[in-house]
Amino acid sequence: MYRWSVFIILLYFTALLAAKSQPAAKMVVKVIDSAQTVEIKNISSGANYFIIDFGDGYLIKDTITTKYTHYYSLPGEYSVCLIAMNLTNVSTTPVSSDTICETVVIPDTSCNAQFDVNIENYTIRLTNLSTGTYKKIYWSVNDVVFSKKETASYSFIRPGIYQVKLTIENDRTGCSSSKDSNITIVGDSFNCVAFYTDSFIDSNTVYFINQSKGNYSQVFWNFGDGSSSTELNPIHTFKHPGKYKVQLNMANDFSQSSYESFIFIENSKIDDLPDFTAITYYDSLGVTFINKSIVKSPSNYIWSFGDGVLSYDSIPEHFYNKPGQYSVCLSLLKNNRIKATTCKTIQVNKPASNFSFTTFIKNKEVIFFPLLDTVPESITWHFGDGNISTSFAPIHIYSKKDVYDVYVKANINGLISEDYQLINLLDNQGKLFVRFKAIQLENDLKQKATGKKVRYRGALTGDVSRIRFQWNYGDGYIDSLSLTNEHTYTENGVYNSCLTVFNDLTGDSATYCQQIAIGDSVYVKQESNPKPEIKIFSSGLQAIANCTFYSSDYAKIDLYDVQGRMVQSVFNGHVEPSVYSFKLKVMSAGIYFLHISLKNQKIVKKIGVY
Repeated sequence: MYRWSVFIILLYFTALLAAKSQPAAKMVVKVIDSAQTVEIKNISSGANYFIIDFGDGYLIKDTITTKYTHYYSLPGEYSVCLIAMNLTNVSTTPVSSDTICETVVIPDTSCNAQFDVNIENYTIRLTNLSTGTYKKIYWSVNDVVFSKKETASYSFIRPGIYQVKLTIENDRTGCSSSKDSNITIVGDSFNCVAFYTDSFIDSNTVYFINQSKGNYSQVFWNFGDGSSSTELNPIHTFKHPGKYKVQLNMANDFSQSSYESFIFIENSKIDDLPDFTAITYYDSLGVTFINKSIVKSPSNYIWSFGDGVLSYDSIPEHFYNKPGQYSVCLSLLKNNRIKATTCKTIQVNKPASNFSFTTFIKNKEVIFFPLLDTVPESITWHFGDGNISTSFAPIHIYSKKDVYDVYVKANINGLISEDYQLINLLDNQGKLFVRFKAIQLENDLKQKATGKKVRYRGALTGDVSRIRFQWNYGDGYIDSLSLTNEHTYTENGVYNSCLTVFNDLTGDSATYCQQIAIGDSVYVKQESNPKPEIKIFSSGLQAIANCTFYSSDYAKIDLYDVQGRMVQSVFNGHVEPSVYSFKLKVMSAGIYFLHISLKNQKIVKKIGVY
């Protein structure tokens, strides 16, 4: 009886162990449509080894993992199988196994942007032909978003070549696709449309091929390095490496057209070139910035959005408090030092393109053409020589060859837009020149603010292929992040404010200074003929004169001894608003007099050399 009881008990436990060792495959399958991904949770029992077959040729063999994720590169129908097995310690042959399979459908989450365009005179009509699943639509012209509908239309006011882009997105699936096309707007038969292609002759010489359409009587090239040409198909040699914006301007008696593209001149000196584009929206104060900088080693960035806000993100988005025109600058940093800066003007929350102007220069005659896509309600030009015009495209003849700061202000759809550029009529067009305008903001005066806020706006001409700059506001504060900014003075007074620009690729630099008078009842005031500032540094028989000029002028500088005899002709020529350093040739100890003769004033500085 006892032996039978033991036998029955052993039989019971053997059956129990056999039942426990029998695998039972079981899983929970979840398809994530937006990511073309499947998630599997293994809830099998009685097994110590698993094989998961995802049906696309990919297998996972595992002993302990309970959750698996797999991405399918192609949409379709797949059979997902889980095999649960028992393996002994001495053999890889399963004692027993169980299999479960489930069919999953992976949807197509791709999308492809396509569109059709129909051109009718100055108007384009756009039809969305995109495929796939998407939720958002953006139509843009030259990176300015103007519509979010399935079909859209856009009207231009002048001929030209414009980039039209359609972007579709689906936040749920992560799909994003863009399609762009260059559209040629000719309009009337007598119009001209500027366009060119280029071909490199060698590493820094480029042949520009004029492929403009229509009739034109005037051709003007701006090569971006301060040089220009009126040839039909010019050949130009860039003296230094850099990224140059080359602009072709065409005109006849009825129309004007402008086309620009970038030329990249590369050599071993090129290592960092900041660049970006900005995508603006007609119905939003938000702007998306795309960093297109050229770098050869890890870099940091500082964005100055033109409204006092900074960002250190590589590709930021920024929301402005109000519509308007802003100067955005991107600075590239290496070892906590600004290596180079690029600045661009953007228009926020308006369908019109950024307002600017271009010129045709012939000796001292300049033709000014505004570049905009809507007709302004009014426009005012300030030519920098005291003359103004309210014509749409004025012709102005300057009395002498010089560098002039031209300021234009236009009322476009009730919004004031402006542009500020330098026009160089001198022979050395590649030389760097810099200017700025300063305006004390009226709101600060009305509100009796504790500080006096001044708006500064800088402008450059010459070879600006890669620049960095520095503001010195005259009160001990220095800024290097933006060409257009605001600075607050804490006290009334006269400040010597200067802007210096450097091009490290060419070794050129330029400085411009103004004497700024800050008060309670006046705006920024600059003397009509500010007196140059003269500082003398002497050591033994060596002397140096540092002369700060605050306006363009003709200067003759001579050194005389105490008996009235001229001992040195120091300088004779044109001076710019900048700091000049002159070495004085002193023969012996004694008293000398430095005579500085300008067009409308004369200055004598006494010098003691001991």
